[in-house]
Amino acid sequence: MRRKRVNIGDAVAPTVVADRIRQIDAWEAQRLAEIREQVCAEAARRRADCCTDANAAIARMRDRGEALAAIAALAGVGVGEVRALLRRTRQTEIRAAVDISGGTDDYPTPGMELPQ
Repeated sequence: MRRKRVNIGDAVAPTVVADRIRQIDAWEAQRLAEIREQVCAEAARRRADCCTDANAAIARMRDRGEALAAIAALAGVGVGEVRALLRRTRQTEIRAAVDISGGTDDYPTPGMELPQ
C-alpha cells in the first residue's frame, strides 16, 4: 500500500515539471520579446542621433555656400549618399514627432514574473 501511494506521488512529478517548463518557456519568450523591443528602440534612437548630427554638419556646410556635390566630395561619398542621409534624417524626425504625439511611450513594459 505504501509503495502504491509513493508511486502515485512520484507519477505526478513529471506532469508538474512539464507544466513548469512550459511556463518558463513562455516567460522566456515574453522577456526576449521585451528585450528585443527595447534594443530596437535604443538602436533607432542612436541612428536618429547620428543622422541628426550628420544633417547638422551638412546644413552648416550648405550655409557656408557649399553645394551637395562639394560636400559629398569632401566626405568621400557620392551625392546620392548625402541625399539619402538627408532623407533618412527627415523620416526619422517625422517618426519621432509621431511617437511624441502619442504613438508609444518610453517606459518598458514590466516583465512577467518567473514561475515558482
